[in-house]
Amino acid sequence: MKTTYQLLRAKYPENECVLVKEVADSTSRNRYLDYMVINLWESRGQSIIGIEEKSYRSDWLNELKNPAKQELHAPYCDYFYLLTTKEGVANLEEIPENWGWMVVKGDKIVSMKKAPKLDAKPMSKSMMVSIIRRAADKKEFIHKDSIKDEIQIKVNNALEQQKRSRDRELERCKELTASVVAFEEASGLKIDRYSFSGSSKLLGEKVSFVMKYDLEDMISSLRLFNKHVQSIAKKSEEAINEYEKIK
Repeated sequence: MKTTYQLLRAKYPENECVLVKEVADSTSRNRYLDYMVINLWESRGQSIIGIEEKSYRSDWLNELKNPAKQELHAPYCDYFYLLTTKEGVANLEEIPENWGWMVVKGDKIVSMKKAPKLDAKPMSKSMMVSIIRRAADKKEFIHKDSIKDEIQIKVNNALEQQKRSRDRELERCKELTASVVAFEEASGLKIDRYSFSGSSKLLGEKVSFVMKYDLEDMISSLRLFNKHVQSIAKKSEEAINEYEKIK
């Protein structure tokens, strides 16, 4: 869901207007106007629009009880609007004569009452500096001149992540190469695409056979079998010799 700032930014494009949030007054610095829009083009009047945002009806009713609150900002505006986040926050008959009314509906801001043109007075130097300082503040917003830095940070992070991934793969290749070399030295076999072209499966099956059947057990069994055969051969020879004597 888009924020109010994003919706206002869409309504008042960056190439036409400066959109400033939380504009301090020029005297007490304790009261703030939620938004101020300054049109940049002389052909479009270079108008200044003040916007007070309300999300709850109770807040709007308190605003109506204290109309002097906006006198710190409204005199410098060509137009002044109430902006509500839903229609039920205010009623049309409650909107002051010199105010307009806009409502957030979905992803758009809809005008419920057009603000009349006001006779704005020139801004004091302190008010102008306050607006410029707030417009240049980068604590909450990404300004145009910082987008390049944000992109570069993301690019650098991606490159660093790619480098770490590449280093891990190189380390795995080194470990695999060391394992192959150790196998070659122990087996006397050369593992490459020429030595076992078409017979790598057979080699794998033979290795699997050796791993499956313990070679030491096989040798032990063969020794026992050999000993048994030798015993049978000896008894057979003795029997033959006895036969030769009595025939």
